[in-house]
Amino acid sequence: MQLENLDNWNFNYYKKMKISRIEINGYKILKQNLVEMNDFQLFPQGSQILGLIGSNGSGKTTFCSMIARVFQSISTRSKLEFDISIEFEYKSSKRVLKCVDNYVWLAVDGETIYDFKLGSRLKYEDKIIHNERVISFWNGKFILSTFETCGEYPNEKPSNYLGDDPILKYDVASIYGKNIFGYPSITEGIIRFLKSDEKQSIAGSFLERMGFRLSGEVDIKIVRSITDGYWDSSLESAESILYKKIKNDNRLEFTSEPQILDTPTTLEICKDYSGYIGKQIFLNGFRLIKEDVDLGFDDLSSGEKFLIIRYISILSGIENDSIIVVEEPENHLNPKWRELVIPALHKVATAYNSILIFTTHDYRIIRYLHNDCVLNVTNGVINKIDTQILLCDEYDFEAIGEKTISFIYSDLIEVYHKLNRFEKAQLINSMCNVEEKMKLRKTYLTDDETH
Repeated sequence: MQLENLDNWNFNYYKKMKISRIEINGYKILKQNLVEMNDFQLFPQGSQILGLIGSNGSGKTTFCSMIARVFQSISTRSKLEFDISIEFEYKSSKRVLKCVDNYVWLAVDGETIYDFKLGSRLKYEDKIIHNERVISFWNGKFILSTFETCGEYPNEKPSNYLGDDPILKYDVASIYGKNIFGYPSITEGIIRFLKSDEKQSIAGSFLERMGFRLSGEVDIKIVRSITDGYWDSSLESAESILYKKIKNDNRLEFTSEPQILDTPTTLEICKDYSGYIGKQIFLNGFRLIKEDVDLGFDDLSSGEKFLIIRYISILSGIENDSIIVVEEPENHLNPKWRELVIPALHKVATAYNSILIFTTHDYRIIRYLHNDCVLNVTNGVINKIDTQILLCDEYDFEAIGEKTISFIYSDLIEVYHKLNRFEKAQLINSMCNVEEKMKLRKTYLTDDETH
């Protein structure tokens, strides 16, 4: 399903991909071993969505990384050092992806279809190696939009890898201190973004809430390379590009620095984009208008760049029945945009019948979700949230995620009751946190006035 059809908003005829439960057995960091995912949420026509909250070091990244590594094992025979079971529905049948004693096996409706311990019977066809039974198990993509520093998530296969690889990783940390040519090409995402904006569906509303609109054209820089003496303008990934310099002795020197070997061209809005599919279009030429000022991507703030690059990179890799993992989408965003990011990504997931999993430290990210769609990870234990989180504030978020507020303020409240009303007001106003002031004012000063 393509994004330009989003204005129909009728997805009932699609067979939904749904993760029903994830069970982790005895892993040293994640102690509680069962996660049940629910459909209920406040977004209309929604795909599945799961948010993870909790303090630093609680196990959120570990949980997401484990799921990614299990799905990556569909295309490999690598061992995993944990036992895990993921049950999901796909194409009207129940699927199980399970790792026991370090090895992964697959089952459909209770029947084991593949055991990685037995080896693989691979088929070589069209320069792609795959196992037909495995590839039919699940044909989506696992998209990682991460902020990675120490290899927390599995890597994509190298460009010369012949085989199936469901993992697409867009590490936003890689753009720090670098020209964004170092980021993977997101040609497909730019084209989908432009096409969806024609009908003012998701792209239009996304930009409008950010205070942007598309300019009349998008400058495109197409990177080409010389491979074995021939021009190749249809490369599929930035990693596969070989940048070369020709020395005086006619020897080829491979370099890691990208070179623009083609002159910039201009892609007008609402024209045919098909000629650009498969080519390396980067974000440097992506132009927007804000307050009647024409801005290139390099002119945007760090928050604007982060939000746009995450949005378009996910849009570039997603296929039907994909799984999207977004780590801390609030990075570099102001409060208004933090409330925007999950609804925007959820629309993309819904359009492609996909599952969205995210981690966050900000109450604004979850305050429009049902509590069944959010889990609290505390010291490696995964817990459901029993209280409502709709329109939650910072105080509510801390009380749910950290369980420390009542302990911190128990002594203060005892002293508070011994003060007169004037002294209570002075104490409240001397506190630094605005949320704490509001909570105490509402609870105690109002009660005093009614007695």
